[in-house]
Amino acid sequence: MDTVASCVGNLTLDDSAFWCGDGISIAAAPIYAGYQKFVQDRCREGSAECEQIGEALNRAADEYDGTDEVSAETLTKIYGNL
Repeated sequence: MDTVASCVGNLTLDDSAFWCGDGISIAAAPIYAGYQKFVQDRCREGSAECEQIGEALNRAADEYDGTDEVSAETLTKIYGNL
């Protein structure tokens, strides 16, 4: 997500990109800039969230692995090696 945030930050449109034949259309440029900043900020927040989610998933996977090992040992004690 950091890469996405960086790419979003590099997206630019000159004021002339908003020209539609009248001067009022140029007013869209600051609106675009504000929206671009909003999206970039959300992407940066997503980067931190993705890291936290990844860490939580790794911890959960480790717990599952641990319980699988315990279950396998218990079943081996009960039924022996099959």
